[in-house]
Amino acid sequence: MLGASVGACGLVFTGISAVAAQVTGHTRAVYGLVGGLFAVAFVLRAIGDIEGNGVVWTSPVGWAQATHPFTDDAVLPLLLCAVVAAVLVVAGFALLDRRDLGSGLTQPRPGRAVARRALLSPLGLAVRLHRGALIAWTVGLALLGVVYGALAESVETLIGENEQALAMFGDPDVDQLVDAYLGTTFAITALLASAYAVSAVLRARSEESGDRAEVLLATATSRATWLGSHVAVALAGSALAMAASGVTTGLVRMAQTGESAAFGRMVGAALSYVPAIWVVAGVAVALFGLLPGWPRPWRGPRSASSC
Repeated sequence: MLGASVGACGLVFTGISAVAAQVTGHTRAVYGLVGGLFAVAFVLRAIGDIEGNGVVWTSPVGWAQATHPFTDDAVLPLLLCAVVAAVLVVAGFALLDRRDLGSGLTQPRPGRAVARRALLSPLGLAVRLHRGALIAWTVGLALLGVVYGALAESVETLIGENEQALAMFGDPDVDQLVDAYLGTTFAITALLASAYAVSAVLRARSEESGDRAEVLLATATSRATWLGSHVAVALAGSALAMAASGVTTGLVRMAQTGESAAFGRMVGAALSYVPAIWVVAGVAVALFGLLPGWPRPWRGPRSASSC
């Protein structure tokens, strides 16, 4: 039942991905859209669990958890996941016939006839290429900080009504318990920010494999400057995303407790993970330099003649 619940949730997001792949015209947009929807589903499930209301049923993650493996072994949530996944896959095939080959249902706006001055430098171009993903990740982590901060007040009640938790923690101090909870949430946020940092570094790989970097490197721009611009955006962007999460969490905690010091503590706690995130980004840069063919872009199945 546990394996089936995880697999059923994966099937739902397979269907969501099938629909998103028809709506958008770029792979990165699909990753961002589906990743954002998964984050929303995770947050809705968390709110529903802690508040004990019906919000949990608005999330596919909540459906999977509703099977309650090892206790109730409920089958109906699995059937709900299967039906929704099937409907989404059918919708994906229906949309496939309504879009042009190689493009999505939504078309990007045409670019300017003359480039802005900011695009005349490698760093300015990198910022423009990463702008959409950076905004999406920053807003997403900021909203996640709002949710995590709002749920902090429920930690005391959650532990106080859980006999197993009381047996584990004894008689915990409320402030220490809330701090431990917020520390854990920032660790989760740091993992998400690390994912953004790695994806931002790998944008250089996609630019290279798509033969777009070749045009830029044909100018006076050096390879180090070109790669450094993408790395700079990855490092600064991950720090910005963590800062946004700390700011929103701090504002919520300050409103809850009435202590202005809570804001600085939350921002500092969030930023304390930035060096670790940069290490992860550094590993991605090193692998990109040492193994330039990794990760290999998928170019579709080979034809019989190429075999």
